[in-house]
Amino acid sequence: MAKRFNFEVSVLLTQEGNAWVAQCLQYDVTAQGSSIASAKENFERMFVGQIIADISVGRDPLEAIPQAPRLYWDKFEHGEKLSERKPFYVGDAVPAAYMIQAMAQDFRVAA
Repeated sequence: MAKRFNFEVSVLLTQEGNAWVAQCLQYDVTAQGSSIASAKENFERMFVGQIIADISVGRDPLEAIPQAPRLYWDKFEHGEKLSERKPFYVGDAVPAAYMIQAMAQDFRVAA
């Protein structure tokens, strides 16, 4: 029987200089891009890439990744909610012994 994992995460988007940074709260995973859209896309790739890397070394996905620092949770609480919510594309890189579903349940932008 396949191992099932379902990840619904919250992501904070902040601007740092000329870049946008996407910071996951439940797992300290981050990515950046030149726009909000590219930061979100790069975050999805980074998040799924971490899952694949963990599986490839025999760990459960994200088991060794701590939560983001409290500072990001606080910023998230005061951020403006974005309406988009979609599943992440996991693709064929995950072995058949795993069933992975992942999505950002809440994106927020904070200044």
